Amino acid sequence: MTELTGKDIEFFGKITASMTHEFKNVLAIIKESAGLMEDITKIAPLSDSKHQEKFDNALKTIKNQLNRGMELSTVFNRFAHAPDKSTAEINLRNLTEQVVTLSERFARLKHITLKVAPDEQSDKTINITGNPVWSQMAVCTGIECYLTQLPPDSEIILTSTTDDGRKGIRIECNNVSGDTQELCQNLESSDDWQALKEIIAAINGDVKQLESKPGLMLFFA
Repeated sequence: MTELTGKDIEFFGKITASMTHEFKNVLAIIKESAGLMEDITKIAPLSDSKHQEKFDNALKTIKNQLNRGMELSTVFNRFAHAPDKSTAEINLRNLTEQVVTLSERFARLKHITLKVAPDEQSDKTINITGNPVWSQMAVCTGIECYLTQLPPDSEIILTSTTDDGRKGIRIECNNVSGDTQELCQNLESSDDWQALKEIIAAINGDVKQLESKPGLMLFFA
């Protein structure tokens, strides 16, 4: 099998970005139509109040899902544009938010909660200069390390922060049942951990496990 080259990735990113723009246009038209239907029913409500309530609930569901679809399309579009530049300025807070959105389904299938730390804990001002694709790969692989090891009902929180002046992302695991020491040992012998070390080394970064609890620090600079 032929491996993907930089031009291949750029091509896939270009087409994917174009298609996500089209998806957003479709969702925008549906959203406008749903809003028009809502306006009409306010002017001329249905004669049967029970039917009106069901109609209103249906419109509410449609609007909620449309908003979710627009958000997912926006995140996916940004992801598709990642190969545009081999080096770019990256805000680590924005990076964590994007990767969490992209990885939420994988966590949900494992019955694990995945989220970004609250604003007061996560530094929004930390920027690095690096490869957007590889930076996202590093964080995604860091999450995957724990998705394959943690028991259900655990929680993974991502925080953009600094440690001894080094910029990075903290991946912290909470509500972990069982032997956490064994979990950490199993992690370092896993294929995911080896893959993470290779990715982070390729972008001149570093990775280390947390001492206080299951989790790790990804250093980008």
